[in-house]
Amino acid sequence: MRPMLREHKQPEAALEATLEECLIALCKYGRPRLSRHKDGWYAEIEMHVPSEGVSFSIKTSFDEKTPSSAVSLLLSRVHETIKEVRCND
Repeated sequence: MRPMLREHKQPEAALEATLEECLIALCKYGRPRLSRHKDGWYAEIEMHVPSEGVSFSIKTSFDEKTPSSAVSLLLSRVHETIKEVRCND
């Protein structure tokens, strides 16, 4: 499930709220990170499942065009991973 992002025509504050909402959503699952590299934006989350004793990370590539796209892609991958893990139970 990819979060809905507002169009770029809206004020900058609306885009920041979307980024903030995605980061807060990611905090439910672990410790997200967002950083800027030479070729673009990068997002990563370290996740830990205490009941299973499992830790892992999910990452984007280093070339996302915007911080919002990096975080949105990461959140989408987290949701896909959770869905996949639940299906394998």
